[in-house]
Amino acid sequence: MIGEIEYYIPPRKNYRREFNKGQIFDAPISFTSGRNFQILRLDYYDKEKPHNSNYTLEKVDVSFNPEDNQPLYPLGLSANEFVVCQAHKFRPVVILSQGIPIYNRSREVGISYVVVPAYTTKDRADRYKYPEEFILRVQAYQYPTLFYLPESREFNFRESILRFDKLSVLSKDLLLPKPICLSDDAFYCLINWFYYLMGVELDEILSYYRENALRELES
Repeated sequence: MIGEIEYYIPPRKNYRREFNKGQIFDAPISFTSGRNFQILRLDYYDKEKPHNSNYTLEKVDVSFNPEDNQPLYPLGLSANEFVVCQAHKFRPVVILSQGIPIYNRSREVGISYVVVPAYTTKDRADRYKYPEEFILRVQAYQYPTLFYLPESREFNFRESILRFDKLSVLSKDLLLPKPICLSDDAFYCLINWFYYLMGVELDEILSYYRENALRELES
């Protein structure tokens, strides 16, 4: 749809207090850790002055037994609970869902949203991180987990790729508003491409565009 639709529009006046589908925010997104990750281990617990307790980071994999470690008393965690220390980065995210209630037992304590993060295509020196053919194929809807977003100087948004394999469900308290929103046409393309990943038959308009774009790439 590059060159055929407008991708971005200004959000509504109350965008700092609203959370709507297609709105773009900044949010903390974790780096991929794979099977291995780091947990916080309590080495020494000072009952009288908990802030004087000592901790270390221990690299483990998913087969570790949290009950082998000392409970994190200063953090109020029991033997079968643990803290994962994982690198994060603030990235633009697009809201895909309506608000999802967060429950603590039977009491609603907040609202969360399904968001998809954006990863820029260029480095800080404005050099592409990926081959040109890969970018063109993302634009042509050839990768079900990827969706292309063009650069916009008007909205100060860098060319990016949305990654469905990095979907997150985040509390609204973690979403920092940005003065930019996807247009109705852009969100229509995005959400239908996501539905296709979920096994729904591809929208007729996107299917037609995808077939034509692939023919142009292969010609």
